[in-house]
Amino acid sequence: MIDQQECLNQVHQLLRSTLSKQEPVRVLEAGGGSFSHIKMDKPAHISVIDISPEQLSRNTYANERVLGDLEVSDTVRGPYDLIVCFDVLEHLRHPDLALTHLMTALDPGGLLVIGCPNRSSTKGVVTRFTPHSFHVWYYKNIRGIPEAGEPGHAPFETFLSREMDFEIVQQQLKAAGLLVPLAGRYEGPAAFELYRKWPILFYFYHFPATFMRLFGQQFETLAATDWIIVAQKPACANVDGQT
Repeated sequence: MIDQQECLNQVHQLLRSTLSKQEPVRVLEAGGGSFSHIKMDKPAHISVIDISPEQLSRNTYANERVLGDLEVSDTVRGPYDLIVCFDVLEHLRHPDLALTHLMTALDPGGLLVIGCPNRSSTKGVVTRFTPHSFHVWYYKNIRGIPEAGEPGHAPFETFLSREMDFEIVQQQLKAAGLLVPLAGRYEGPAAFELYRKWPILFYFYHFPATFMRLFGQQFETLAATDWIIVAQKPACANVDGQT
């Protein structure tokens, strides 16, 4: 199974080939906070929208910082050549609304990069059925992050709504007329960090996926902690797919 870096390498190759003529590239980090997974190798004007003022205050790379909620229609104002929404939808009660607003703000020909936890994985199931206090405890005691849970610091409240499921998001994008040139699941860095720090816990966590692999069933769904999708709005197309 591929890891996050391999997925991001594929994404960056697609960005370079698709956005080769735009300069500067108009980029929106939707829920970007203080850290970006996407690195631009050409001039870009970067806007960041986040609901956390603490996250925005620590942002050092954005040209524009906007305090706002992605689920509110007038928060996202385009057009943008590239919109990145990474590790955000799982924290929204209505991720489908946020996606609609992001698609509307995308310029024809532009790209939308979405990265999310896989709610059907072992990690996703554990996250869905444990309280936020457990997530904070895990970050502090297993990951060793003392400021975990404080304002502006992960872990943030997580809903993992059904609307952010891998297949459902693809259906929403395609129903809106967007193309999906890249989509896949991968095992994220959290699993490798657990293996490095607490190998016994890692094998306990990984047991369901390993057990299922013995029977040739659902291994990827359980073991792949995250997924990534890159969608493109066709040139001269509206968000509803009409040209």
